[in-house]
Amino acid sequence: GQFSLASKSNDKLRNPHFKRPVRVESGGSSSLGGLYFNFAWQMAWSLFSIYQIKYAGATGFWVSLFVVANQISQVVSFKWWGRMAGKIGNVQLLVFVVFGMATASLLTIISTNLIYQVFVNLLTGFFVAGTVLLLFNQLLEVSGEEKRTSYIANYNTWLAVIGFIAPQFGVFLLEEFGMNIAMLTSFVLRASSGLFFLYLFREEAMPFVKKVTVHMRKKVTSFR
Repeated sequence: GQFSLASKSNDKLRNPHFKRPVRVESGGSSSLGGLYFNFAWQMAWSLFSIYQIKYAGATGFWVSLFVVANQISQVVSFKWWGRMAGKIGNVQLLVFVVFGMATASLLTIISTNLIYQVFVNLLTGFFVAGTVLLLFNQLLEVSGEEKRTSYIANYNTWLAVIGFIAPQFGVFLLEEFGMNIAMLTSFVLRASSGLFFLYLFREEAMPFVKKVTVHMRKKVTSFR
């Protein structure tokens, strides 16, 4: 089934820039998609650090630069994501940001250049900020007021379980198949979660996807 949150108080709680209610699919499917994405997301967390130190040869100084770049990008872009969610819609941007997160795994293994890795972390932080904000917005939308506390508690419990299992799975893939396969697996799983969200929210997301596709085609044509 589908429902919408039209309450002004809920809109303010979900997003201070939110202007209109968004129709969403059942909370169970949305939460399942969120948990699946978190598994795909978190399985690569330890892989990034291993790649930066073991493969790219990053020292403590460079690792700190990666962290700072990632955090600065998040801080700067949080308000922007909030404004865009209010202007475009939460579920429309959620599909976009999940695909953006999928690119982080591929971009990381393209080069071991440390300066390049700083810029990758800047880009990753941008999408991380969007992911955190939009997934939280979506959780509020599907939980409902009456059962919101228990719903979020159960969801966070499953997140904790995933937070333990997913990185171990990533390291297992690294040890058995190597870094490239492990990162590619993370990319495929993240991208597939984006496809899941795209299917789940197809009524809201597809018009936005088509609009972006047409815009990109025009840009590509103009460069020819």
